[in-house]
Amino acid sequence: MLPVLNLRLGFNTGATFGMFRDSAGGTVWVLVAASLVVVALLGSWLWRSRSGAEALGLGLVISGALGNILDRLRQGAVTDFLDAHYGGWHWPTFNVADIGIVCGVGLLLISALRPTASDTQRLPEVKVRSS
Repeated sequence: MLPVLNLRLGFNTGATFGMFRDSAGGTVWVLVAASLVVVALLGSWLWRSRSGAEALGLGLVISGALGNILDRLRQGAVTDFLDAHYGGWHWPTFNVADIGIVCGVGLLLISALRPTASDTQRLPEVKVRSS
């Protein structure tokens, strides 16, 4: 596709970066259950969110996780097809859901580091008398 991007079909039966891919067959259900717990916790956080950037970040992470869960339930593995590379170095193959998760986490980090209105309130000035 591009000098730094190929299409390469792969099926990830493990977790992030293919960890646990050689584990027992029941691992799929453990990964699905753990992912659903994380999605529920993130959904609870989203419900209480007051920031648009935070809500968008959580929405991207949740939707990416749900996309990967759906793949795992349908075929027992996550379909990965994007291969980013430079020279002889290749990043692990990933999919669009992974892009949503990474971008969502990035937005969450940015919104966490950005000062809020309560952080920017000024303290009352104290006048010091000079003698």
